[in-house]
Amino acid sequence: MAQDRIKNTLSLAFKAYIAIVTFWIAAAFIASYFWYVDDGGIYAFCIHVNKTQFHYFSANSESGCLIDWWPFLREALFLPLMVYMLLILPAMLILLYLRRHPARESRRDLHNGDEHANEIDQRNINTRSSLMNAIREDLRRKN
Repeated sequence: MAQDRIKNTLSLAFKAYIAIVTFWIAAAFIASYFWYVDDGGIYAFCIHVNKTQFHYFSANSESGCLIDWWPFLREALFLPLMVYMLLILPAMLILLYLRRHPARESRRDLHNGDEHANEIDQRNINTRSSLMNAIREDLRRKN
């Protein structure tokens, strides 16, 4: 019982951690968007082109530029995603472990002298043996 409470508390704590980190990364994405687009930081990634070619990307109506997308994506998206995965991965692995082994300790506790569990096990054994006896008897009748 206490171990289930501990598992539930740990699970809730790791889910809260994942939610906090997710919201933090989302805020970082929004902040980077405002920095790159609204504050003009996007001009650092411009490839200078003729005025006739500025329809590819227009940061504002007066001038346009063609974006070198790889450094822009790497700096604005890939690095925050890598940080996010590094922060989230341990919590995700622990949650996966807690979810995959929910009855490991509680099953052990059932067999540490709990008479009710022993009674249930004995009933299961009796049911299995009576079922096997019924199958054997049916096979004998058919032969």
